[in-house]
Amino acid sequence: MRKADRGLLGRGVLVALAAVAIGATAVTAVALAHTAAFNNVARITKTIDQGAGDATYKGKITSPVARCERFREVQIYDASVQPNQRVARGRSNGIGDWKANGASVPAGHKVYAQLETKVLKSNAVHDHTCKVHRSGKRPLPYPWRGISRSPVLSP
Repeated sequence: MRKADRGLLGRGVLVALAAVAIGATAVTAVALAHTAAFNNVARITKTIDQGAGDATYKGKITSPVARCERFREVQIYDASVQPNQRVARGRSNGIGDWKANGASVPAGHKVYAQLETKVLKSNAVHDHTCKVHRSGKRPLPYPWRGISRSPVLSP
């Protein structure tokens, strides 16, 4: 084999190795890039009618990811009207406890808390979010005081 042919062959092998290395890097980058959406739960633990049309709503956000609990906007909706009407808005503290002051709802109405999606700080190849969640419906006031929570069936 002539010396010039060996140089061309050597370059071809180097080009092929470079292509394989670039392809492996691209596959690795795709494997590391990902999207993750974390679950969270909003609960209403207390609703207090303050009188004069005002109410206070309290609760807790829980999640396996602490950043999904912290500093979340919580919106309170009257579930007994259509379309549901927002009556209060608040924000959770650093450990997921939240409080919202706003309008009271009429007797017999129920409310729920809603968390919107929260986008967590990440980088160009990661997309991490905390999912939307709607709590169970609760009456105002909640918990009921002095009244049995179990239904009384009449004969």
